[in-house]
Amino acid sequence: MKLVYTCQPLPNEITKSIFLAGPSLRPDQVGLVSWREKAIEILTVLGYDGVVFIPESESGNFEDLDFNAVNEWETKCLNIADNIFFYINRNIESALYGLTTNDE
Repeated sequence: MKLVYTCQPLPNEITKSIFLAGPSLRPDQVGLVSWREKAIEILTVLGYDGVVFIPESESGNFEDLDFNAVNEWETKCLNIADNIFFYINRNIESALYGLTTNDE
């Protein structure tokens, strides 16, 4: 499995791919773990050997990213992904509301 995080270069060759769409942690949510980590664990157990587009900073720090570059990267990856997996959290107590995800 090849993991590609926000604004990282895309592989030269992609035979199959998944985009993990859904809410991302905000800078003030220190100590919480992204749901995408569990998704990657599941894909690993299932033996998935394609590319996984992860719209999060690999370092967990979004402050260093340019909004326009992120938007361009996400649009490109969404358009080439074979599958788009959405996680829509309905547990309000988790503070991972997914308000943008609801619109998407």
